[in-house]
Amino acid sequence: MADSGQRFQALVGPYFEALHRAAFRLTRRQHDAEDLVQEVCLRAYRELRKLEALESVRGWLLRVQYRIFVDGVRKRVRSAIDATADDVSDLFASDEPGPEELTSAAYTQERLDRAWTGLTPEQRA
Repeated sequence: MADSGQRFQALVGPYFEALHRAAFRLTRRQHDAEDLVQEVCLRAYRELRKLEALESVRGWLLRVQYRIFVDGVRKRVRSAIDATADDVSDLFASDEPGPEELTSAAYTQERLDRAWTGLTPEQRA
């Protein structure tokens, strides 16, 4: 009996390119496609005995890949919906003055400095 690495290679190896092409069509990004194929391969390795008993290994791999992709999309959509306006404002809100307030304060300080230097010593006292 061959070791599990050889059994895995014999079962999944012939379909690796098909998995990658299908993953790229789903994700449209090379890096995401590679991640998706890697996740499929991990699941296939864990289910090696089940794969050996199947008639259509390719069909199983492609179905699992599609389900992983859909689950990932649903998860991203759900997390985007769960973020409310309050959540987002907590991430970006600050008690610090913004650019407009800083500019206004600098302008006011400049005007005060000019007015101060225009006063006589008696007026400053």
